[in-house]
Amino acid sequence: MKLGSTRLLLTVLMLVGGLLVAPPPAGASIFGEDDQIATVGELFVFRPSVTGAEISFVSIPDTALAYDDSKILFWRPTANDIGRHEVVYEIDLGYATARRAVQIDVHSPRSVGLVLAMGDSIASGQGLERGDYFGFDSCNRDSSPGGAWTRRVFDQLLLDGDATSFRMVACGGARTFNLWQDPVSGGPRDRSAEDLSQLDWALVSNPDLVLVTVGANDLNFDDPSEFFTGGQFDRELAAERIARMQDGIDRLLKEMVEGSAAQVVITTVHNPTSEIAHGLAGCRGRCFYDVTVDVVEMVRTAILEAAAPYPDRVLVVDVSSVLDGHAAPNGRGPDSLRAGSGWLSRLLPIPTRGVQPYCQKGHAVLDTWVNAADCVHPNGQGHQAYANAVLSALAD
Repeated sequence: MKLGSTRLLLTVLMLVGGLLVAPPPAGASIFGEDDQIATVGELFVFRPSVTGAEISFVSIPDTALAYDDSKILFWRPTANDIGRHEVVYEIDLGYATARRAVQIDVHSPRSVGLVLAMGDSIASGQGLERGDYFGFDSCNRDSSPGGAWTRRVFDQLLLDGDATSFRMVACGGARTFNLWQDPVSGGPRDRSAEDLSQLDWALVSNPDLVLVTVGANDLNFDDPSEFFTGGQFDRELAAERIARMQDGIDRLLKEMVEGSAAQVVITTVHNPTSEIAHGLAGCRGRCFYDVTVDVVEMVRTAILEAAAPYPDRVLVVDVSSVLDGHAAPNGRGPDSLRAGSGWLSRLLPIPTRGVQPYCQKGHAVLDTWVNAADCVHPNGQGHQAYANAVLSALAD
């Protein structure tokens, strides 16, 4: 009986020791209550919350200093350190050791009350100002009150006392990779005198709220002819491009979540297509409309999947059906302009090739929320519909 008890005790100790040294399951947090936030320029001090055991630091950021005698870590992060870092320390319990990992997210100082608009032409408000079609604004922005949906959301938050300032760094034509590659103006100059990428503006400003629409340009579906052969839609090609788009959105969301404290709102994309669309040879009217419904749904699914890991930080607002019943009109001006033929379309600084398929065929009466100049971008009513959807989601 005594021998059996001894064996039982040894077995329990071995099991406990095995658990202590075993790594956690993939994706698990070993010591989640110790996860920390550090601010650029401020002294960060970390002391492991463990008592009654020997502790030593195993892995720390390059510029941090660890004092093992006092079991404390000192670090003053710089702007180059924005993002997620890991501190690993070892605990010696005498009969076993364990390593614990702590995540440290480094942020810039918070811009309280700031709303930052990021993304492409939908976020920037392309087409709301006539100058957009003559190259007066390289990013095609309308950041004035009552302009782009992003500005309209801010206007209401300002009235409600939930925001104080607005900055527009969205740029017409942007694809996901442009948001971290291409410097743009529009960010808060108190944070950088130089132009930064849209993503870097989000990280250095650390706003309260980021509003984003991006992804449609990754498909290059503004010229849908390359997706059709003999009137048949190449869904596999669309899926390949949407997968690359999703990878880009994955990166954007991950870096914003790790490098800022902002609430991020990202929208899906709308379907501007008329149910009696010009379409393309072999797929006109309802055929072309059904194809665009399918593509918009694929994009919606990809954006939802990209945001899924961050339920507390990223809010997806589905606008895929917001313009249903208010689709593209016949279009203003000659069809050749929107089809990309003729001398005028070649001179315009804004690409027009390919948008004609989305336009309504004929001149039926239509309550449109889509810009009659290009049959793709929302007009003022369309942007208000976007804003209403976002404000409703934020209020929930």
